[in-house]
Amino acid sequence: MKDSRMRLVVCLALVTVGVALLLPGIRWLFFVGLACVVSSSFFSRRRVTNLGRYFALLLCSVGIVKDFVESWQDGDIFERKPLEILWWFLFIAAWLWVVTDESRRWWSSRRITNAA
Repeated sequence: MKDSRMRLVVCLALVTVGVALLLPGIRWLFFVGLACVVSSSFFSRRRVTNLGRYFALLLCSVGIVKDFVESWQDGDIFERKPLEILWWFLFIAAWLWVVTDESRRWWSSRRITNAA
């Protein structure tokens, strides 16, 4: 994806959707949210060259399938197990940090490009 604005929008959208799915307290949705957050790294301005994000995405996928099947068999697929308020603050703070960092990196790259 060559358009830097589109990369920024996709990255921030994935992070936002991911954090929104982390918060309700449904276990398999937690892993879907985590997978969205990990997927956002593919569109990030920060270049990560190691295989860690692929491994994290694989673990999230395994967690989604495992918890979905277990919840389906137990009959509590949409049962909420609410997160403590500390986790809400932690996830929202992490979301704010990622949004701020990605926006800052995008703006600094725009200034360098426009200055040349």
